[in-house]
Amino acid sequence: MDHLKNWKAGGVIKYLLSFQKNISNVFTHRLLQTTLMLLVTGNCFAEIDVPTGYADGIAGPSPLYGATDFSQKMMRFEEFGLKPVPSEPQAAHNLPQPALHDEPTLCQGYPDGDLLEAFLAEPIWPLPGLEANTALPNPWWGVIDSCEGPLGTSSAIEGRPPGSIYSHQRYEEFSPAAYFQTAIAGARVNLGFRDEMQSHSYSVGEFAPGGLYNEVYSYTGSVHPGSPLDALKDPETGILDLHVAGSTAQDAPAE
Repeated sequence: MDHLKNWKAGGVIKYLLSFQKNISNVFTHRLLQTTLMLLVTGNCFAEIDVPTGYADGIAGPSPLYGATDFSQKMMRFEEFGLKPVPSEPQAAHNLPQPALHDEPTLCQGYPDGDLLEAFLAEPIWPLPGLEANTALPNPWWGVIDSCEGPLGTSSAIEGRPPGSIYSHQRYEEFSPAAYFQTAIAGARVNLGFRDEMQSHSYSVGEFAPGGLYNEVYSYTGSVHPGSPLDALKDPETGILDLHVAGSTAQDAPAE
């Protein structure tokens, strides 16, 4: 192994020396000198010292505070749910218009949650194309123009710049095959339109007592005195006994 290491270092040194003759930049010159020094001393092959002091036996892995492997439940993200791109054009349906909630004007509004979920549950429309779709208008153009305008011109339904120069490369060879739809909007109640896309389907009371997500987090032990949770510890023992549970309107209340 040593002779292989030395052969590699020797080859790199020879290359760097030949390259060094052709440079004049002082910074690059110093950088190459440092690289050569590391190669000659062998320090570049040393163990990576993370955390600092680990290689010298001063530091060790982060403490686990009594935790054991795979003992903590981890809440899974909800899957977006891939769907195949339809082979035929779908019925037209537009993004719902912004609505007032607690905002002073529609300029700060966002769609009602039930309408937004219904929109996202529909098949993709319009279908993606080689170039940006500039034939259809931005469904929120009226609100945008009244809030920011008058702007004098309308925008298209798609965000890509128009024209073939911005088209998808090798589109015929790698045409879209799958998609999912999502939106950035105000907070809303999850009405479950993605339930069937989950491996567990949210079908057996996942947030109910005994369910997968009922006890999302649990911890029994000491707590840092500067933590907000310090107020929840037992005043006599100084031990925090924390259990975080969840529930939904469809599930039985968590205990």
